[in-house]
Amino acid sequence: MSFLKKSEIPLGVASVITIIMLLDLFIGEPNLRLLSTTIQEWTIILAGFALGVGSINLFLRQVKQVQKKQEVPRSTLVMVLMLVILLTGIVDLDLNNPIFRFILDNIYVQIYAGTWAFQYFFGVYGFYRAYKVRDIYSFAMVFASVFVIFKNAPIFESIVGPSAAIIGDWLLNVPNLAGQRAITISASLGLILIGLRTVLGKERGYIRGGGD
Repeated sequence: MSFLKKSEIPLGVASVITIIMLLDLFIGEPNLRLLSTTIQEWTIILAGFALGVGSINLFLRQVKQVQKKQEVPRSTLVMVLMLVILLTGIVDLDLNNPIFRFILDNIYVQIYAGTWAFQYFFGVYGFYRAYKVRDIYSFAMVFASVFVIFKNAPIFESIVGPSAAIIGDWLLNVPNLAGQRAITISASLGLILIGLRTVLGKERGYIRGGGD
């Protein structure tokens, strides 16, 4: 049993699966493609089980909160909504149950939209803080942003002239594009490095905090 608790088993499984996926990508042999497809289908199934385990853990956590008399209204509401969604979803697997649709359309969707609406207030405040000129770098950002705003707002182009749009296009197509390509290349190199570390069994961060 102590052997089964070692991290070498999941590391080995991850390495083998990574190699299979890479070989399927670069070789495309039919039997290898079938094996790769089967692994991906099992991954979706395991992800579903993981979602179920997470839901159970969330429910049990709310039960403990109620037992400790901490945030009782919120925890009770979470448990009730989880049970109602689960039962109505099981009763009608096509997800057309009126109770399920009512909760989804009038509670979940509205809260989700409200959350995104609040994001804009934080964004505006973040822009306000970012646009304070403190050094040459913040000045360059403000300078470039002004011309990009001029480019995207037709009223400024009619006031300033076509030069505003020309400068804005140049800023987007030259410095901005160069920075995006540099970030993409750096991220790709980092992804390749993580892949090599996973294949070699050196990447242990996803297993019990990286321990043995």
